[in-house]
Amino acid sequence: MQNTVINTNIKYFIIFEYTNIQVYFLIFKKKVHIYLKMSNEIQNSDSNPCLQEQKLSLKCLQDNFGDKTKCEPEIENYKDCKTFWYDLFRERKRNNIKPYMPSLKERIEIKKEFMSGHTN
Repeated sequence: MQNTVINTNIKYFIIFEYTNIQVYFLIFKKKVHIYLKMSNEIQNSDSNPCLQEQKLSLKCLQDNFGDKTKCEPEIENYKDCKTFWYDLFRERKRNNIKPYMPSLKERIEIKKEFMSGHTN
């Protein structure tokens, strides 16, 4: 994890980088503002099947000043998404089905099929 502190007289930026996500804390006039930024690599929906879930969980954390207890549904949804696609990736790799991660078009079909089998 890389930490950087930048002092510009009035503002302080504290930057943490952790697993391709940068966290910026801006302290200005006794208020703390938190900004989260994903690297370009994980912002690509072609390579990240859980991009929407990831953005929702990061937005929730940002809106709630990093309080994970207020973002449990979003975080759990993101974890479930990652688990689902990682399990599919491992299965395809084990069966030598390439590409190991389905294309965006294939993932849409897989999601539709999965959701139709898991409706209330």
